[in-house]
Amino acid sequence: MPGPLPGIYDIMETRAKAVCSVQEIVTLVLDGKLTWKGRLAGRHDYMALMLDPEEVRRLVRREEGGGLTMIAAAAFIGMSAKSVKKFADAGNLQTVVEVNAVNRCPQTVVVRASAEAFKSTYVSLFEVAKRFDLHFLRAKTMLEEAGIVPVFDPEKFLTTVYDKSRIDAFDTSKIDSSLVDRNPPEEKLEPQATNAGPPAPEQTVASTDALALAGSPSHGGEAAELVHVPRVASASSKKALRKRETEMRVKAALAEAEDAARAAAMAYEANCERGPSGHPRGGFGFANVYVLGLDRSLWSAFREFGRIRRVEKGYWKIHRFSNLTNTGLVAFHDAACTAAAATLQKHFPNEGMFGAESYSD
Repeated sequence: MPGPLPGIYDIMETRAKAVCSVQEIVTLVLDGKLTWKGRLAGRHDYMALMLDPEEVRRLVRREEGGGLTMIAAAAFIGMSAKSVKKFADAGNLQTVVEVNAVNRCPQTVVVRASAEAFKSTYVSLFEVAKRFDLHFLRAKTMLEEAGIVPVFDPEKFLTTVYDKSRIDAFDTSKIDSSLVDRNPPEEKLEPQATNAGPPAPEQTVASTDALALAGSPSHGGEAAELVHVPRVASASSKKALRKRETEMRVKAALAEAEDAARAAAMAYEANCERGPSGHPRGGFGFANVYVLGLDRSLWSAFREFGRIRRVEKGYWKIHRFSNLTNTGLVAFHDAACTAAAATLQKHFPNEGMFGAESYSD
């Protein structure tokens, strides 16, 4: 052949693109398993051999293993990849080392049967909340009152997990129907009529200050009249609860987005074009996740956990995803940030517009 053809490369380029060794390519050539081989005209040296990397890739690619990656296991069980790794390290999930079918590198995966057994035995707090149609904090309190506690230490394993059999046996009639609404309206204090009878004892408390006031000389020195004050949650406690709920919601979304970003970067690395040395090709640069019109209720949590910075009015950058890859290639950063933005948009569909932008050097 007079010169290289499109999609045809020498043995070193083929090795990098097919993600295999030179020895494997030579074996394919000597065994006659390649349907296309070429040689540069006028040359008979080693580097004159021209091959189709796609054909080589198909022949050296191995069968997919039966295990689940940490991210796949996390999606299957219903928790973060970090929690899956914690359970695997503790021996609660069985793992094996398999060779990745695409990049042919060894990777630790979760045995599928082990993941299935774990899912059939345990259930996460969020799954419980979803089943009972409650906010997860209310579901947690309800279970604690029923004597149902997490099987594993939530701080150690970064998730709250319960015995599934105890949840299945839980008497759903104990659920207060007034708590089922996940976004209950704010309680309002209505003025009490002076001639109204006292509420039921369990719903009221006697205010000593009110009793003293009613019997004081400024009130004519009459006998003290019992005043019943409704027991209501203070505004500060409600505000603190809402803040805590928002923080946990944002933290969970950011953690899932970070897992998605890393998975996207790994997938890009496994299939990207590589040079003769085997290193990925591409320009250098960086990328960021941005958000437009972020709801005010989320600002504080995103500032603390997402390292969000204002660029201009209504436009913010989330710097948590800026350095998730070990390469300076802009394509890697862009893939990671795009996946992260899509995940955040899924969690906050009506509270901001998330996207990714990249900059090349």
